[in-house]
Amino acid sequence: MRTIIISDITETEKSIIPYGLNIGKHTETRVDILHYYDPVIVHGTYSPVSDSQSITPGEKLSHEEILFREKEITGARIDKLLSREGSRLNYPLRINPTVEIADPDSAIIEKIGKHNNILVITGTTPSHSMADSLEDLLTILCKTDAKILIVPPGKKFAKPAKCCLVTDLTSPANQKLKTLFQWINPLFEKVYTSAVVQLERNPLQKQQLEEWKQALMPYNEKLNSDASEVVRIDESGIAFENICRHKCPDMVIFPKNEKSHFSPYLFADNNLKRFSEKFDIPVMLY
Repeated sequence: MRTIIISDITETEKSIIPYGLNIGKHTETRVDILHYYDPVIVHGTYSPVSDSQSITPGEKLSHEEILFREKEITGARIDKLLSREGSRLNYPLRINPTVEIADPDSAIIEKIGKHNNILVITGTTPSHSMADSLEDLLTILCKTDAKILIVPPGKKFAKPAKCCLVTDLTSPANQKLKTLFQWINPLFEKVYTSAVVQLERNPLQKQQLEEWKQALMPYNEKLNSDASEVVRIDESGIAFENICRHKCPDMVIFPKNEKSHFSPYLFADNNLKRFSEKFDIPVMLY
């Protein structure tokens, strides 16, 4: 197990890094903090120089100098944050911060590929030096086996008591429960489960529901609801919002299967960002 935090420290004063460090503490995992600067893009432009930056009047910084300066500033900010948070955590976390000039997509994929059972933590607004939006970042992350935790900016960490585990009743989701519960067990006292199905009648639903209940049997001591609870879904996502209003979980967990019947809602139009920020709740994809 390994925790990887995608830095958002250049986008907001309310970084999700402290939240990620607390996850690392409670799961007793090593923590990597990644911040990359895409060498192709500087402050949203493709210009080799930036007219807004200078050392002395009339002396412009080169493209390489701008990248190096941004890297040094970001590295110093992360070091300052880690120094402050380290004393608050009162726990000997093993933290490896990386601030480099590299293609973010390739570098993140490479880092994830070096470890098994990874949890990647990102804010709803990732750094623009790495991704234009959360949707763009998820496009990359969902191609990996990593679990993804999306955290609203400034979310204060308190040890979560309960989460809602939502399934689409597919075999891929069932097969990932073992590694998922390795992350859930240290964090949550109770897990609520909801099986979300399509509005139209599914002849396989009864069999799939039984398979889901069988897959959950090893984790019964964690479960606090009947695994047969079924919520019907339309494309508006109202079912997900009702789950949050009804159960008030500290985290919601969805399978990240892009072929799932609720993926059109989860992965479209920044819905995950809006959902997470509206309820001020972290969302995990597994």
